[in-house]
Amino acid sequence: MATPLLWPKRPFFYPIGNTPPICLTQELAPEENANILLLGCGDPRHILFTICNELTCGKDVRKLDVTCCDLEPAILARNIVLLTMAADGISSASIWAIFYHFFLNQTDYDFLRFQCQQLLMCSTDLNTWKASKYGLYIRFSTDRTLSEVRRHWSLYLGFEDLPKTEKLAIHLSFAEKMKVMAEHNKGTLSHSCFRAAGPLCLLLEEVASKSHVAFWATGTVDKPQDGLNAFSGISSVQHMNPMFVYSLRGTKFNVHYGTDPLAAFHLSPAAAGANVQNWQPNSLPHKPDLSEAAQVAKAQFDLWCLSFKERVFVNSTEPKLVIRFHAGDAFAFAHALHAYQQNYSTQSGIYTSQWGGSQIILDRSDYSADNAYSAPVSFNVIDTSNLTDHFGLINILTATVPLLQQKPWAVLHTNTLLPRDPSLTLRSLALGDLPTLSMLLGVVPSIHRSPFTTLSNKHEIFICLHNSGPLFVEQWHDYISWKPLLSVAASPVEDPTTHVNQSVLPTWDAAGLARFFFALYLEMFQDENSNRPTGNVTFSGLTSWSPGRYTRESLVALFALVKERAEVDWTKFMATFDQLLMEDRQLLMGRNNYQDFIYHLYLRNIYTMQSMDAGFLAASPGVANLGVFQGWKSVPPAVCVVLKVPRHHLKVLEDMDPDVLMTPFLQCETHAPSFHNIHSSIRPIFGEIVMSSVDGEPSININEDLRGWEGDSDLIVTFFMPSWILLRHSLDSFHVGLYIKSTPQSTHTLVPKLGLQLSIYMTKASNTANVYFVRCRPNDCMPEMHETRPPHVQQPSISSVRKPQRQTVVNFNPAGTKVTTISIRDNISDSAVRLNLFHGASVVSGEVADNVVRVDIDDYTMNFIYPFRIIFNRMILRVARKSSYIEVEVPIRPDFDDTRILHAHDVFPLAFDGNLPVVLLNIHYLHLEKLPALHIPVGRPMDADFWMSAHLGMTLSNSEKNLEKLVDQKKKMFLLNLKQSINGIFLTYAASEHRPCVFGLQNLDVDNMDPYALIFINDIRLDLSAQTIVADACVVRLDESLRPKFAKDLMKLSILMINTLNDETLAWIKLLPALAERCRTWKHSDQCEYIQEGSMAGLKAQKSGPLCSCGKGKNLGPFLKVTDWTSFQPEATRIAISPLFTHSKEYEAIVQSSPRPKSTACASCGKSRAPSVCSRCKAVRYCSSSCQKSHWKAHKLDCTTS
Repeated sequence: MATPLLWPKRPFFYPIGNTPPICLTQELAPEENANILLLGCGDPRHILFTICNELTCGKDVRKLDVTCCDLEPAILARNIVLLTMAADGISSASIWAIFYHFFLNQTDYDFLRFQCQQLLMCSTDLNTWKASKYGLYIRFSTDRTLSEVRRHWSLYLGFEDLPKTEKLAIHLSFAEKMKVMAEHNKGTLSHSCFRAAGPLCLLLEEVASKSHVAFWATGTVDKPQDGLNAFSGISSVQHMNPMFVYSLRGTKFNVHYGTDPLAAFHLSPAAAGANVQNWQPNSLPHKPDLSEAAQVAKAQFDLWCLSFKERVFVNSTEPKLVIRFHAGDAFAFAHALHAYQQNYSTQSGIYTSQWGGSQIILDRSDYSADNAYSAPVSFNVIDTSNLTDHFGLINILTATVPLLQQKPWAVLHTNTLLPRDPSLTLRSLALGDLPTLSMLLGVVPSIHRSPFTTLSNKHEIFICLHNSGPLFVEQWHDYISWKPLLSVAASPVEDPTTHVNQSVLPTWDAAGLARFFFALYLEMFQDENSNRPTGNVTFSGLTSWSPGRYTRESLVALFALVKERAEVDWTKFMATFDQLLMEDRQLLMGRNNYQDFIYHLYLRNIYTMQSMDAGFLAASPGVANLGVFQGWKSVPPAVCVVLKVPRHHLKVLEDMDPDVLMTPFLQCETHAPSFHNIHSSIRPIFGEIVMSSVDGEPSININEDLRGWEGDSDLIVTFFMPSWILLRHSLDSFHVGLYIKSTPQSTHTLVPKLGLQLSIYMTKASNTANVYFVRCRPNDCMPEMHETRPPHVQQPSISSVRKPQRQTVVNFNPAGTKVTTISIRDNISDSAVRLNLFHGASVVSGEVADNVVRVDIDDYTMNFIYPFRIIFNRMILRVARKSSYIEVEVPIRPDFDDTRILHAHDVFPLAFDGNLPVVLLNIHYLHLEKLPALHIPVGRPMDADFWMSAHLGMTLSNSEKNLEKLVDQKKKMFLLNLKQSINGIFLTYAASEHRPCVFGLQNLDVDNMDPYALIFINDIRLDLSAQTIVADACVVRLDESLRPKFAKDLMKLSILMINTLNDETLAWIKLLPALAERCRTWKHSDQCEYIQEGSMAGLKAQKSGPLCSCGKGKNLGPFLKVTDWTSFQPEATRIAISPLFTHSKEYEAIVQSSPRPKSTACASCGKSRAPSVCSRCKAVRYCSSSCQKSHWKAHKLDCTTS
């Protein structure tokens, strides 16, 4: 595997999520079926929230096929208990207790036991499960997954019959952990559920500080019943919940210390006074208590369970919901799915996880058959939780990009939950220039796709400013999504701002590409860099180091992916890269890992270095005396080393406190006086070696001890090394061993135990009792090549692509660290145009979009479309009149820091599909009627809803904040003006004394001062998934034909005018169709203007109107209740207006501009340790809302919005 092997004795159990749920389908149009892959899936909150809240067209629901993978089988077992109980109609109150509480009353305990009995009866094998009622919506990827999950259900059921002594020991583990947490919670502000309140998090400060403490004191979200005291014992009517007892750590209480059930819900409705089904607010926006927050969470859970049951039993000819489960390593599973993509084999030879001999054998009937339950192996939504934090972004991308559907709206989430550190940017996580990496991999992150996002994580600023205590490192939850890269093309398409399918494989300079990957290599293994500064290294800085994330196999896996996507002289590329490796003096262990590197190059058929070549082996000095290869039919380029580590050599580590030992990295090493090689890709299995002979060659099988760490078997470790070493060195001359990787932490902790070399076990290679050499890995019936077959996208190879009419070349900077320009050449084929060009026809170029250059040769027009925004004023136009080609070379713009050069007409890109007239690419979908509506009293003072103004104040980037100070609206540029107009709609509505509100969009740059559009506000709602607010509204486009029709009705309206200039007007024209599309519950008809005209009407000319007629008058919501609006109904289309936020790369600057209060005392009364801060300036504290109100007149003179 491409990730290092970790000592596994300290895994925490994460039974409950620690972030609020998101809607997994919010990037997909409502008609698009969802194939979703969740790697590191955790609890099912995202699935339940999605089913409950996703956008649908009328009663039609999409097919939702979700594949869930988690290393911890207990998580999957718990999830299935919850889901099946919900589908069976068990009380949601009982399901809540069973899933979230450490202790259960008798009724809930009996429900759990009964459900486990039902599940066990249905799960004797895969066929029995599929035939059961649960098999209709829950499937298993492998027999092993069902077996592991079933084992946990059996443990839950058998918990009742455990001996009293064993139960007592388990109870003591509960009590001990809860006592420890009680001690840690003293004087600590944990704020575990702070981010669950999103933009209203400051109002949840009190709840956030109490929730975690209360849960760990009682083990429940409710108040303890019948005098339960977790520290002294269990009352006669209480039971320990066995669903928290069993995990990979064994039979003990091992729940992660940060667990808090309320953190897995959206708590903003509790503070905002917004309805959630059966929970009704009893006041205006306020600071709720813990009980109110718990009620809101339970109300959401009730909705989830009800929605899930309804979705399971939707009346349809095919299943509308299928949830698949896989227990195993996320990377292994991803590679197994890709292996199936390549060869349609359910047996890939890929191991299930890092430890043990189990291999992934996919269920043939689901992964091979063509039926209603056929499992997807490519996905339009992939979520990787926060695996990036633990395994590195490059590893995540390498494993998942091949599984992502090549559609412009398919999305890959690689979110992070990292310690707040200015150095931990997306670029640092990617280890190199992002645009360059994006072009190589074929996916681009959101930060480079769009200058804004409709998803907010700005509340993270407050979390960073408020969290404290030894257990809680300041963290930043960052939303990072990737989508397929826009096409690189030169095309005569009519509308270049829409998605283009015609693409060209870019040509790369081999030497430049080698230098780029060498720079990435140095970053990937920066912990080996002798020149890396070590002074003033912070905790977060240490966690950003790469040990524990990458091996040389990681780099080779990346090469494998790039090789199939880049047109490059691969031989020259590898020769240049190899030369750079040989000349490198920065990485101390570079040469030591070289043999491991060239082995994986050979294994993946990337490149064969000389020492791996058959000719080199045949000419090797030791070939006459074959030694270990005596009797073999041939000498393979690499040989498998099997090392038996006696169990007692592990005891020194097994006996250590896991919290002291932590999770060091394991590796094998071979060394002699003349060489020292490190082998990071190793396979550990507990068991016995069984020797045999196949065709005269030695062969090994391992009888695995399935007890693993609980047993007493020796540890068998296998790895591969190049054969030439065995030909040139006698077995007596070198050693083989299992070692701990040297890091600052492992050196400090383990040198006293293991010595300076950190050797767990070392022996001579000639030790025939413990060291063996074989051709293939033990127990591997598949050729070794299958285990690490390179992931790739099924596209034609470079050799099969004919010489294109258009050629694309990428050009590096002199250092080779990033692409600076892209050249697109159009070889003109039209004979008439060639002749005109030869005779001197004029050639005129112009920028028609941020990534499109238009070239006109008289009447012949070409659009040169680039994958990134470009810097047009530095364009180089080359005209070859004799050779008949046009070449346009432009620098790419790596980011959106300077919004002044954006084009208003392509900030809201759209994609067109054969089945859908239009699909959004940078604005998420939502279901308005599923979102809680805010209750904002008429005439309420603006500062009463300070959370809203603070939230909207964070929409601006630093450069926009500087522009905001300008008086001249024309100098502010359209995106800033658009943001301010949208923010003004929210704030004006909140402060308005006259409702309902109608806003008019008015263009100041035209003579006609009539509004060109009316926006009728229905409600302001909480967009829970996006952690922001949204205006539920209807829009009427007032073109010349409609103004006379509505002349009298317009006189009756009190219209609040929003003044726009030409560029902002154009932006609104382009934005309105997207705002309608994102919330539509209706379908486009065959007569839709988008379909009939081939593109969106609003993209062509302002006069034709920006909206199709399909949604006019349909599902207008509260609009229908306002009598003064009745006449506008036939022309009204419902829209959802969201604030437009900067991407999170701005967060550090925002945090820095939001200083912590200089004093902890209340600025009004002087009381010490005031808990609240001013949400605008963060410079003063208050002990209560009354103090803040009384001090506002004095403070507002100094208060500045951050």
